[in-house]
Amino acid sequence: MSNYNKRLLHFFNKLNKVYEEADNAFRAIFNRHRSEVKCKKGCYDCCYAVFDVSLIEGLFIRHLFELSHKKIKKQIRKNAQRTIKEYEGAYISLQNEGTDPSMLRIKCPLLSADYECLLYKARPINCRTYGVPTMFKGSSHVCFKSGFKMGQSYTTLNLEAIHNRLMQLSLELKGTPLGLKRYPIPHVILLKI
Repeated sequence: MSNYNKRLLHFFNKLNKVYEEADNAFRAIFNRHRSEVKCKKGCYDCCYAVFDVSLIEGLFIRHLFELSHKKIKKQIRKNAQRTIKEYEGAYISLQNEGTDPSMLRIKCPLLSADYECLLYKARPINCRTYGVPTMFKGSSHVCFKSGFKMGQSYTTLNLEAIHNRLMQLSLELKGTPLGLKRYPIPHVILLKI
C-alpha cells in the first residue's frame, strides 16, 4: 500500500469518528423526540435533497464506490450520468437567481430503484442528520416530513460545527483550494473532484 493510500485511510478513520459522533447525536435526539422524528426504512425524502459534500466525504464515497461490486458500480455510474445534467442545470439556475439549492428535489445517484442507499456506509453528514433539527449559519432546518413544530424549542444538532470539522479534515488532507471546495455527489462518482 502506498504512503498516500495509508494517509487516506488514516483520514477515513478520522471521518468515521465524525460520522459516529453524528450518528450518536442523531440517536440521542431521536430518543428524546421519538414522536417528532419520522425517519424509518422506506423513507427517502433526504435522498432527493440537493447538497454537495466536503472533499473528505467525496473521497470516502469514491473509495467505497471503487470497492463495490461491478453491478452496483454500473448502476451508480448510470444514475450519476442520468442525474448530472439535471443537477448542474438546476443548481446553476438557482445560483444565478440567488435561491437556496435545498429547494431542489433531485434523486441522489446512490439511491437504488428499490429506494435504498447503494453506499449506505458512505452516506454523507447531511444524510445522517437530515431527520432531526439542525442549525446551520444561524438558521434552523428540519425535514418537512417530521413532526417538529415551528416556534417550539427542541434539541438541535449543530450541523455547521460538523461541516467545519469536515472542512478541516479536507484541508489537512489536501490543503487549499481543494480542501475548501464542495462537490456534488454525481461529480464524485464520475471522477470530477
